[in-house]
Amino acid sequence: MDRYRQKLIMSYLFLNSTQEKLIDQIINVGMMGVYKDIGDTFMMDDEYVFEVVQFRGTNDFNLNFLLEVHDQLQESMDSIMSENDIRDDELLEVLPDYIEIYEPDYMGFDLDDEDFDDDSFE
Repeated sequence: MDRYRQKLIMSYLFLNSTQEKLIDQIINVGMMGVYKDIGDTFMMDDEYVFEVVQFRGTNDFNLNFLLEVHDQLQESMDSIMSENDIRDDELLEVLPDYIEIYEPDYMGFDLDDEDFDDDSFE
């Protein structure tokens, strides 16, 4: 795989990671705002899998704005995949390099360590 395609796939993976983090924020904003009453019913260590669709249709401007950003990210990701015929096996091939470069904390690095040199990933 050439470097351009690898960087293109890394861009897709970056958008995907960003979208996953945004979903967490959508849930947090929703559960502290318009769905606070529901959020208060959960106990510590309760588990529930939320779907983004559950946060649509409210009058909360900020929640709706975050959902719009989510949808724009999804459209961008879909376009990158379809316009470039990116296959799942290519995503899996590039994923380890993406994690090492863009999400090194997933690899067990202690980013708070004083000896950690963030220039090593450039």
